[in-house]
Amino acid sequence: VNANSSAGRLGTLYTWGGASLIVRHVSALLGVSIHQYVVIDMSTLAELIDIFGGVDLYVEENMDYEDAQSGLEIHLGQGYQHLDGKQTLGYLRYSSEKLGDVGRVQRQQKFIKAFYSRVLQLETIAKLPAIADIFKNKIETSAEIFDSAHLANVLRRMSSDAPTTVMLPGTENSLGIWEPNFKEIDTKIKELFPVQDIVDEST
Repeated sequence: VNANSSAGRLGTLYTWGGASLIVRHVSALLGVSIHQYVVIDMSTLAELIDIFGGVDLYVEENMDYEDAQSGLEIHLGQGYQHLDGKQTLGYLRYSSEKLGDVGRVQRQQKFIKAFYSRVLQLETIAKLPAIADIFKNKIETSAEIFDSAHLANVLRRMSSDAPTTVMLPGTENSLGIWEPNFKEIDTKIKELFPVQDIVDEST
């Protein structure tokens, strides 16, 4: 996504200025305050998925892709599957000729909901020490997550409803980059975060 003409693609901002720069630009793009963030690399995400015992996803089409230079190999058959960490990364990174980046974003949204449901399962409690170890040693976050007891408290407060995921309003340009539509973004943000909700929360 192009945040704006001066910032360039959001995907490059972390390299330039880390999480703080990403947070600043995303906050400006959406017009909302971002209080917490989590930075996790791909290998750690795969490890975290494996700790939870994998995730159930529907693979929309046969996915076959190999890149010897990057070491990326994706071989998944169409249909409902239980994916481990490595397979899930392939599912998330695959870009088909039909939908390209848009399809990849849609799959990432499906994963977020499926993984969220996995986190809420009772078996998660026994895995909290291993999860806390990953947060302590392999994840960059602004949240004060210290140990399994703190994570257990976070888990208790999580809603049973799946998180809402939204495609950023915009259009794909000739270079395949998603250009935001700022007017539609403003409308969507007001739908997601009504002023009355903000007033009630502060009250």
